[in-house]
Amino acid sequence: MLIKAMSRLVDSDQKELLGLAFAARPEADDPAPALAFEWRLWLDADTQAWLKLDPEAYTVIGVKLDIVPQRLQPPLLSPWAHPAPPASRATPSP
Repeated sequence: MLIKAMSRLVDSDQKELLGLAFAARPEADDPAPALAFEWRLWLDADTQAWLKLDPEAYTVIGVKLDIVPQRLQPPLLSPWAHPAPPASRATPSP
């Protein structure tokens, strides 16, 4: 995943990319089931990348990576609910 993320980052106009890594289904005996890691890839003046076309591949140097432990707060996800349509306004009869 990080290789794809670095390739996308150096090929875009963005200067950073954020992600979150965690165990979606931690084992029952996991001592830290809420542990997650937020990662940040970022570019600076020292970052360089070269593209090879056949097969397509990048060589990248100088990409920075920060990793910060985080605590997941349940529920991390919930079902998407579409907003209710607006109530129609009845026009009064003359």
